[in-house]
Amino acid sequence: MVRWFRNRQVSNDRLVVALIKRYYFGANLEDFLSLAGFKLLQPTSSEELLDLLSRHDPALVVVDLTQCDVSVLPDIVARSNGSKTLAFGPAHEEKLLNSAVDAGFDEVVLNTYYHRELKSILTRLLPGYVLPEVDRKEKRRPDYLDIPANRDPRGESQF
Repeated sequence: MVRWFRNRQVSNDRLVVALIKRYYFGANLEDFLSLAGFKLLQPTSSEELLDLLSRHDPALVVVDLTQCDVSVLPDIVARSNGSKTLAFGPAHEEKLLNSAVDAGFDEVVLNTYYHRELKSILTRLLPGYVLPEVDRKEKRRPDYLDIPANRDPRGESQF
């Protein structure tokens, strides 16, 4: 099953396909892309990813290396039809990272670098598109409640 964000199809130059199942990595990507006017398709398996790549020519293909089999990586690059490709994975999986490099991905990065430097990675891989500034501190700040230190929200003492 493919999730269509905002339930609209868009032109291929404003489309990104990402095989990312972990919310931690997918949420930041979705935030940046939606602010820049891109639509994100997230297949649930590598087979669905290959099917999408045979039907679309996205601007970028993103793959979480822990979510697909190593044997599929060359097929992903072959079917990307000139689209930029990005793969990321954990530092302790050197064989996995090297297999993505050998398959021909445009950029292969560690999970920590992907999460920390996502905007600069997207700026490099999507030239000509301006990604807006996102003030992460403002975005992540919760709504604070004025609750005395020794009371919980239900009005009961914590002691």
